[in-house]
Amino acid sequence: MQVDIIGGGLSGLATALSIKEHDSSVDVIVHEKHKRIGYNRDARKCGEAHSIESFSLKWKPPKDAIATPIYQGKITSGKKTYVFERKPDTAWILDRPAFISSLGKKAEKQGIEFVLNYKITDFTSLPGDIIVDASGCPSVVKKSLGLNQNFGYGFQQTIKNCSAYEDNTLKIIFDQNGGYYWIFPRHPENREMNIGIGLTINNNAKLPVLLEQFKKEHHITGTIDYTIGGLIPEGLQYPLRHKNIIFVGDTGVGTLPMNGQGIYRALLSGDIAGKYVVHRDLKGYAHEIIREFGRMDVIGKLLLRWNSFVYHINPNLVLASWNKYHSLNQKLSFFKSEYDTIH
Repeated sequence: MQVDIIGGGLSGLATALSIKEHDSSVDVIVHEKHKRIGYNRDARKCGEAHSIESFSLKWKPPKDAIATPIYQGKITSGKKTYVFERKPDTAWILDRPAFISSLGKKAEKQGIEFVLNYKITDFTSLPGDIIVDASGCPSVVKKSLGLNQNFGYGFQQTIKNCSAYEDNTLKIIFDQNGGYYWIFPRHPENREMNIGIGLTINNNAKLPVLLEQFKKEHHITGTIDYTIGGLIPEGLQYPLRHKNIIFVGDTGVGTLPMNGQGIYRALLSGDIAGKYVVHRDLKGYAHEIIREFGRMDVIGKLLLRWNSFVYHINPNLVLASWNKYHSLNQKLSFFKSEYDTIH
């Protein structure tokens, strides 16, 4: 059996490695549009926060792919701040290109073939018995088939000598515009931070303008070293399979609708995909993805729809909505994998 994977990012490599783990005889070919695995512009389209959860320790990053460890997070919505703690050696801000590159090296050792610097324009020409679309956002296959995708929008600056630098602590701040800001430490040596905005409501706002306003309000200064923007896939991106194709990472599971968490979901979806691909059970893959992520998806998308509705009545109601969600999450633990402890 041959499997063609479109995209050599996190979910594509996780799928490739999982396939080989379950059946080393499967021929796996990864098609990557860039010249290098990991060290390309797409690898930085992310806040780079990552944590290992209960499903596996296999995705723990090597030391040279860790920018800084994370021990604490602060989530702020209006005047309320929720603090959560992480156990040592379970959460990090990554050097994401280095992490992807490390997975690529593992894949090569497993005999996985790479076709680099080749952009897929016609997926129907791929000869694989099964095709895995790990092309990111927007999906190459879904765009070609005219399938709908749910997007938010993101914009990020990497800032050196940042006045807001706080080591080992990540911050997420929700606001009345229906979006969220992140302030993530990246490198302590030069006080480098990833600061960005994710917008879940289409209110015609210009993200670079909103980010500059946010920085001004919070007195954030420093030297902008890198900027990048892109689409944020909000929650599960149906369909999860189509004929002999399955969708992983941003093309399938997307990000956590409330805060854009995507690395954990990309790796887990690839891990799940591998065990079903070797048995040609694409329906089983879709069912397990829904079991794993469906509850989050329903709650998250209902929250975003509600926020979009109340935003046009009174933007301050969006903050009230965020606060209600965080308060309930604190009491009921909707998403236990997000935190070790929260207070």
